Formats: sequence, C-alpha cells, structure tokens
Amino acid sequence: MKHAQNSPAASEAKGWEAGIVVGIDPGLDQHGVVALVAGSCYRLERRMFPNSIAGMQMLAGRLQEWQDRSQGRLTIAIEEASAYGEALECYLSQAGFQVVVVNELKVARFKDAIGADASDLNDAEAIARFVMVQPDQARTPARQAVQGDNHGSVHRHLRQWSRRYERWTREHTATCNELHAVLRMAWLADYQRFFSQIDGAAALAFWQQYSTPVEAAAADDHQIAALLRHASHGRLTSKTCAARARDIRETAVLMVAAFGRNDPNRWSAWAQDIRLLAGHLAYINAGRKQLEASIQEALESIGSPLPSFKGIGPILSAMIHGETLSIRRFGTADQFARYNGTAPREDSSGRQPRHVKNVRCNRRLRQAFMQLALNAPRYQVASRAYEKHLEARGITGGAARIRLARRLSNIVFAMLRDNQPYNLELYMNKKKPAA
Repeated sequence: MKHAQNSPAASEAKGWEAGIVVGIDPGLDQHGVVALVAGSCYRLERRMFPNSIAGMQMLAGRLQEWQDRSQGRLTIAIEEASAYGEALECYLSQAGFQVVVVNELKVARFKDAIGADASDLNDAEAIARFVMVQPDQARTPARQAVQGDNHGSVHRHLRQWSRRYERWTREHTATCNELHAVLRMAWLADYQRFFSQIDGAAALAFWQQYSTPVEAAAADDHQIAALLRHASHGRLTSKTCAARARDIRETAVLMVAAFGRNDPNRWSAWAQDIRLLAGHLAYINAGRKQLEASIQEALESIGSPLPSFKGIGPILSAMIHGETLSIRRFGTADQFARYNGTAPREDSSGRQPRHVKNVRCNRRLRQAFMQLALNAPRYQVASRAYEKHLEARGITGGAARIRLARRLSNIVFAMLRDNQPYNLELYMNKKKPAA
C-alpha cells in the first residue's frame, strides 16, 4: 500500500502533534495492528500481536506509549461484527482506551477502491485510513451501549438463545426431511397414515422402538398402544392408541409378507438410520423446548412490551431484543430501520435518484421483521388496513411486504424506546398519512 515519502523523522514528529490513528484487524490467532500519523499515510508501525492475554498486554502497552506521545490524540478503530475482536475491544476498553468500530462492508469497499491486497496488516491499514477519510462512519461499540442498559446482560442471553434456536430449527428441518426419506423406503407411504407429524413425541418414541415393519409385526397390539399412550403423556386416548396400534401392526404384517419372504434382511440397513434420526429429533425437540422456557422467563424478567403486539411470539421477541441489544444505540426510528434492513439504501447516479435493497444490515433482524410483516395482517387491524391500502394502489407481493415491515419497524422502535405495550388507539392517533 503506497504512502507518503516524506522524512520518517519529520513525519513521526508531526504525528505526535497531529495525533495517531490505529487500525486493528482482529484474527483467530493474531491481530493485525497498523499505526498511522493522523492526516497522512505515514506508517509508524505494522505489527501482528497474538490473540492471547500476553498479546493483548503487549498491545495495550504499545498503545499507551502512542497515547502519551500524542498527548491523548489517539484513535483506535476495530472492524465491527468480528467474534475475534469482541474480547480485544472489551480488554482495551477496560484498560482505559476509547475504541470505535467501523462497518466491515464499508471498509471492504474502501480497500477495493484504493487497490489494497488482502492481508491482515493491509486490512488493518485500510481500517485506519478509512477512519481518517470518513471519521463520521466510526461508531461507539455496541457493548458500551449495552453496558448502559439495565437489561443489557439479558439481551445478550436472548441473542445467544435466539441464534441457537435458529440453528436447531434448521437442523430440525433437515433431519425431518432425512427421516421422511428413510421412512418412505422402509414403510412406503403408509407411515404418513400412522402419525400426523413424524416429529411428535408419540411418533418419535415409536420409530425408536419399532423402526421397521419386521419389529412392529413381531410386537403385540397392546405393547404398541401402551407405548403410544405413555409417549403422548395421555393426550392420545386409550381408544385412539388401540386403533392406531392395530392399524400399524396389520400394515407391518402385510409388508413383511409382501417383501420379506425372500429377503428377510430387507429392512436391516434402514433400522439403525431410523433410530438415530428419531433419537436426534427427540434431542432437538427437548432442547428447543428448554430454550423456549428460558426465553419466556427472560422476557418476563425484563417486562418486554413486544409480546403485547399480536404476531410477535416469544422467539421473534427474543430475536428482536437480542439482535438490537439496546434501543439506545439508535437515536431515531430511521436509524433503527437502516440497521434492521427495512429501509432501502440509496444508490443514485447523476440526477436520477435510485433506492435498492439494503443488504448492509443485520440480516437476522431483517428476517424477523419480514416474518412479522406476514403475521401482523392476520391479527392487527392497522396492519391489515395498510395492506389493503397498498393493494388499492397496485402494490402487492414483496413490495407491499417490505413497506409494511418498514412501518412495523417504527412501531417496534417506539415500543422499545418507551417500554410501553402496543396500543392501537395511540398508534392510530400518531400514525402519519400513508405515502
């Protein structure tokens, strides 16, 4: 990366007067650190520091030297949204340094514009130069805003739980699809007649005990009925369990007679797969149920106003609270909308204004508000009326959905800012005329 060719001694002396800008690119094993003279591209130091306590102590000592020589005019910038940089930012903050964060996507575009190669030190230098060119893009770390929030620790727990719930939901769907495929080979299409949902408690208990028609045919009707009754925790009546057990066993006997006469080991390869998949689904279901209980307890402990809005359930509330962390981070509803992706991004050229989809946002929050835009018209009068208003103007589909999500973002922002439950009459009085 090119830099000014002025005298090192003169530039260094000037650096102590003008200030120093330090860019840090957090990494898994090492952090790239580059110190530049403020207002120029002269490098004071380019160095890698280990991602360890000893490395952080070394970096803090070097930063202290720069801060003393620059008489406090030291700017430390770290790339945002980096799991490796969270611990470093926390350590430097507790050591007494003021740290700012910059958006990684904007730094990447800046690095492309100046033609810098990709490396840890080049990335760190790009961060420092970006802060010098656009100081208004540097922001206070979210952690500091969370620390000033009385419920900051709960919000962090909700973020962790909602993300884990999201991962388990994806894994649950994939495992269900795989179990469907194996059951279709082992039981043909008849398995769909036995249980309305193959991931239900009674279904999973049955698949683990009697995974193939051979095992079900060798069992007694009373044994199968007792298993279904116990696994359903009494939700299935004795009569229903007996009828279903009889149907399962009769079907299994027919299958064994039709396919197992000349090939008795036909189902041996599928038996283990069915048991493993059913057991894994049972584990996921138990984990998600435990997470739901923890999330519900956490929402009640902070008195969350979000569940008062019909269409925002506990999981959606946890995602909004967790990904927002603290509503104090956003001064206006527009800032919150830009962060959650419901506000479009301007991409104009010349005299023609143009707005495009905002992909530089918190994608989980965007997903939450898009889901809320699907739920709200079913329960909320104002959302349903706004949807019909858009239809009358010929705005339907995804365009209508994103506009409704933008309006719902304003509502959620007001509820979190005022910590007040949703009030339809109050909202209707304050609602602006539709654009």
